[in-house]
Amino acid sequence: LEVNGVAGKAKDLAEAIKSGGRRLELKVRRPTLTNHTVTKGGQSLGLDLQFAKQGWVLSICKVLDGAVKSSGADIRAGDRIIRVNGREGKSDELLSMMTGSGSPPIML
Repeated sequence: LEVNGVAGKAKDLAEAIKSGGRRLELKVRRPTLTNHTVTKGGQSLGLDLQFAKQGWVLSICKVLDGAVKSSGADIRAGDRIIRVNGREGKSDELLSMMTGSGSPPIML
C-alpha cells in the first residue's frame, strides 16, 4: 500500500493522508496465495514470526537458517502464513500445527 508515494508503517501512511490535501493517489497490491511444503528433517523452520494471540495470521519477520531456507522455497520476510496443513485457525493454532508436523504444508 502506498499513499501519495509514501509506503511503510501505518503512522507514515496516516500522515500522508492528512497532508495530502484534496487529492490522494493510492497504490494497492492484492495478495497472491501460494502453497509450500517444507520438510523439517530435524531442523527448525528458521522463521522469526510475529503474531497477535487473537489474530488469524503468522507474519514472517525474518527467514533464518533452517528448513525453510534450506528448501529454497520462495518464502520471505513480509509474507503471512494463513493456513497450515490445509486448515485455517487462530495464530497460536497455526503455530502449533507448524511445530507439530514434520512437513507442514503452508499457505502464504
